[in-house]
Amino acid sequence: MDSNASTARIRQGNGTTDDAEKPNTDPNQLTKTRRFKEFHRRVRGKHVEHVPTLKESLIATTFVTKINLALIFVVLSWVSHYLHWDSRATFVLSFLALIPLEKLLQFCSKQSMLYLGHSIGDLVNVTLMNAVEAILAILLLKRDCKLKLLQGTIIGVIILQLLLVPGVAFVAGGSRRMQQELHASHTQLNQSMMTMGVMCLVIPSAFFAGITPIGATSPEQVVTDEVRSTILKFSRGMAIIMLLVYIASRIYAINPPGDENAGDFYADHGGHEAFKEEEDRLKKEQPKVSPWFCFGLLVFLVVIIGFTAEWLVHSIESVREGANIQEEWFGLILIPIVSFSGDGLVTFTYLVRKTIFHNGEAPHALADAQPIDLAIQFTLFWTPLFVLIGWWIGKPLPLLFDIFEVVILLAAVFVVNYIVNDAKTNWSEGFTMICLYIVIALVAWFYDGQAFFETFFGCVGHVVHAAVTGEAGNSTTTAGSSGGGH
Repeated sequence: MDSNASTARIRQGNGTTDDAEKPNTDPNQLTKTRRFKEFHRRVRGKHVEHVPTLKESLIATTFVTKINLALIFVVLSWVSHYLHWDSRATFVLSFLALIPLEKLLQFCSKQSMLYLGHSIGDLVNVTLMNAVEAILAILLLKRDCKLKLLQGTIIGVIILQLLLVPGVAFVAGGSRRMQQELHASHTQLNQSMMTMGVMCLVIPSAFFAGITPIGATSPEQVVTDEVRSTILKFSRGMAIIMLLVYIASRIYAINPPGDENAGDFYADHGGHEAFKEEEDRLKKEQPKVSPWFCFGLLVFLVVIIGFTAEWLVHSIESVREGANIQEEWFGLILIPIVSFSGDGLVTFTYLVRKTIFHNGEAPHALADAQPIDLAIQFTLFWTPLFVLIGWWIGKPLPLLFDIFEVVILLAAVFVVNYIVNDAKTNWSEGFTMICLYIVIALVAWFYDGQAFFETFFGCVGHVVHAAVTGEAGNSTTTAGSSGGGH
């Protein structure tokens, strides 16, 4: 007893304790260390039997899809821009050039999942697949008199990813199967996030409707400098909150609480064997490109897409006016379709092979719900980020949207949440989603936009900037004459 006490005193005198000599047995710390080592090992490609060489990576990337033949349009779009060809030619060539670039970006992002793991890889994959739309939006934000077109594009991208893209995927996936499964836990989280995102866009419209004087007949009676300033202030506050909500949801998905989860939200398979089979397939799948080739190509593609998208944005106005297309339809439908053209072509070919020629791979038990993840990220991450970027560069962008845009977004979220509520889908539900998108596109063709919003936005240099700096004077009158009309 005395010897034990003496030993304890000696250890205390030396600044050591029994606890200090024991190895770290904290399960949380051990799990984090093990996960970091596993992640580092995966990134270097140590988990696969064979890491592709540079030559193998180049060959795999070149022949991954026949759509790569359309890469010639990338060269032609750059030539058209620098040689000052007709604006319509530049627009069409840039539009076509973005299709193969988008498909290559998708290929690389999916390959990166094999090195980054499911949770982090899925987040990177979703972010990169939103890259084209995000770049287009930022380019529109930088240009004068394009705020209304930008807002239409934001809503257009979201409803495309909520309705058309998953609808086509559900039709293709369910064409030879009675129903497909969705991840139950993932679906519940998505429903909450999507509802939160759309409510953050509804509330500013409700506020604006509430302060509109009864019987107001002209935009000048409603859109004052004080109203603009107020809406911009709370839009920026809401943008920060929306970003926090999205970041918190990703932290939860990547590293959920509880030792039994092993740091993987997707480990909860919702009781369906197909999810376990999919996880096993991803672990065994051999990558087609090396990790550093993959990451380097991703950076290169983002740069090329950025410049090509800029050529497209530069030619937008002359093309829209020449074709006599409503600005609302141009932003809601045409610009977002850029990102879906490649997938749409591939899916159509796949459907023809399966339904007419009875060819193609066996039907899969899991439904492709990733487009809904894209819509959630674009709503809760990219949209508020555009608001903050606009604040930083002096191009104020509010979260106040046209009432028509808000209503169609509400309708899309309602239908999608109802369809995926049971974590199951079929081709009939997918067809319903496609039809709703067509209905929206049809009505938007005849919609010219609210006069109040035309006055609110106008040209950045004349209206919104004046409202922010206080140098308004006759800014309201200027808005009426220089608004972003059609």
